[in-house]
Amino acid sequence: MAASLVGIDCKLYVNTGTYASPTWVEVVDAKDVTMNDTRAEGDSSVRGYDMASVTPGQRTVQITFDMRYDNDASAYEAIKTAYDARTVLGVLVSDGPRATVGVEGFRLDTYVTSMTKNEPMNDVKTVSIVLSGTTDNGKQIEDYTAS
Repeated sequence: MAASLVGIDCKLYVNTGTYASPTWVEVVDAKDVTMNDTRAEGDSSVRGYDMASVTPGQRTVQITFDMRYDNDASAYEAIKTAYDARTVLGVLVSDGPRATVGVEGFRLDTYVTSMTKNEPMNDVKTVSIVLSGTTDNGKQIEDYTAS
């Protein structure tokens, strides 16, 4: 049995280059990253069966996380710039450092659809980020394996 994977060892990267020539910047200030990967449910029910039936539809992918607020961090700048300009932001989520042989994950284009600033009285300031998958640039979600 393989050793359990711990979230702190997983990585989140944003692309500050182009799709064909990516420049991956690790989001080191992220914590508690969650990927929501769901499919719409289409109704495939027919009269011949006494049970409702669904068929899988389009996929929706969202990545949510909080990050420590640091407006000087290059990853934060890339996220905020993409949010302000309403431009696509490439993302790579992996189960370890992206250049380590055998590391797996996925790559997709996203829009930054939410940036909520949190200013709790006795904790550090954070920003809650929502990245929503898009195919506007003609790219779909891709599996990633470092070789």
